[in-house]
Amino acid sequence: TKCAEIVRIYNPVFWFADIRQQGAIHPEDQQWLATQIFPEAARHGLRKAVVIYNEEQHNENYRER
Repeated sequence: TKCAEIVRIYNPVFWFADIRQQGAIHPEDQQWLATQIFPEAARHGLRKAVVIYNEEQHNENYRER
């Protein structure tokens, strides 16, 4: 994926994701991020990730996943 490619090339310490215009992310995709992308990113130096979202668009359940 593009996300994993960027992490391997640039080894970012911080990741900011602005998903205000993205819409809902399916639970399967959230699980994939948590089990595949974030662990790989951590192996390449990622220490903090920030997600900017529209509170009206995403409920508390969504944020907890």
